[in-house]
Amino acid sequence: MEPLNYAVIGGGIGGIAAARQLCAMNPSARIAIFESTREVGGRLRSKMLAGDADVVELGGTRFNPRLHRRVNELVTETGLKTKPFSYDFAPIQNGLHQHAKELLASICGELRDIHDGLDANDRQRLSFTQAALPALGESRLACLIDLAGYDVTSHPSIPFEVGYGFLSHVPETSALFGQPAQDWRCLTDGFQALPRAMHASLPGNCSTEFDHRLVEIAAVQGRSGYRLTLESPESTRVVLAEKVLMAMPMQSLGSISGVPLAAAVRDRIKPVPLIKAYFEYSERWWTKLGLEGRCFSTASAFRKIYFPDHGRHLWVYCDSQSASRLRDAFADRNEVCEAFSETLADVLPFAAQDIPAPSGQGFAYWPEGIAFWDSGLNMLPGPFWSVGKDFCVCSDLFTADLGWVEGAVASAERAATFLARGSMRTCKAGVSAAAC
Repeated sequence: MEPLNYAVIGGGIGGIAAARQLCAMNPSARIAIFESTREVGGRLRSKMLAGDADVVELGGTRFNPRLHRRVNELVTETGLKTKPFSYDFAPIQNGLHQHAKELLASICGELRDIHDGLDANDRQRLSFTQAALPALGESRLACLIDLAGYDVTSHPSIPFEVGYGFLSHVPETSALFGQPAQDWRCLTDGFQALPRAMHASLPGNCSTEFDHRLVEIAAVQGRSGYRLTLESPESTRVVLAEKVLMAMPMQSLGSISGVPLAAAVRDRIKPVPLIKAYFEYSERWWTKLGLEGRCFSTASAFRKIYFPDHGRHLWVYCDSQSASRLRDAFADRNEVCEAFSETLADVLPFAAQDIPAPSGQGFAYWPEGIAFWDSGLNMLPGPFWSVGKDFCVCSDLFTADLGWVEGAVASAERAATFLARGSMRTCKAGVSAAAC
């Protein structure tokens, strides 16, 4: 069995970016991507609705060309079209949103003062609640979380720096911190179009095996390289690879036998679930109510409801406990539609008669939608985790762009560069001709 030069585990945008980098640096190398599902994209998932001229994003949604420069470069390289991602944030309900927005802005201003008054160590050492509670008090802190619609900030282990960065960075709430308006974009054909286009551009020396889940990895005895055991619907197969790059959620590594991730490290990674959901309608009824381009936060499991200016669907975001509740609610599709209509009637007083029943719905639940280090203690500093010169793990968790596609791509490309340069040094030393 001739070994692969490189095995990439995971066909999300990180795995695809890594494979592209490996192909560029070692054009004659034998490279294979192993993906556990039937398509590329990972946590970038876009769904075209039947009869709709638009896509629903069930994973990553937007990027900022100025802040997410590598993603912007890839979008430009692949020739994909973009459009503005712009929603006017409206907390609570129609008729109260302006007052609620002003209240939320004042609390965010206090939060900014707290941030500026802490040194860098305390911003990481203290949880979001520990840092904010003494200055804001319980009621104002609860109001912040309720109105902003991001329950992840109430997680007992989320560092203040991470929670503050999240609220002050996302387009819905960044303006409340006094930041100037920025250009946020989404992809016209859906964010999943990016990894699909990148995958389509891979050269012939890189293959992709779908429906292949890695269950075990072991070092080859008496020589360099690794023995990978993969399960597919048809069989279990063994593949040999000289070098391995893993591009998958860090918490998932615990399900793979042989991955040398100590429990002390794994337990410090705190995953938080999130849901992206949608509700279809026969017409865009919210247009006549002047709601296009608005985003409402609610006290229900439907924490943030977006009213697009295109298509015939509304979409929903929620995380943490709200995500788990909403996932369970989707067990009864009729009841979840009724509950959604009731929530809409609550945030749109006197418009209940204009709200029709949804004609369809769907969702994607991500158990590890957001992840961060407990109390900010990064146990694996650097843009990737180098287990050895022939084995790397990449993740946005190792970058400053935690939770963003930019972080996933940056970590993957740096890890691939590290592995490829090692192969090139070996070739130049005359030890092995593999991958040269």
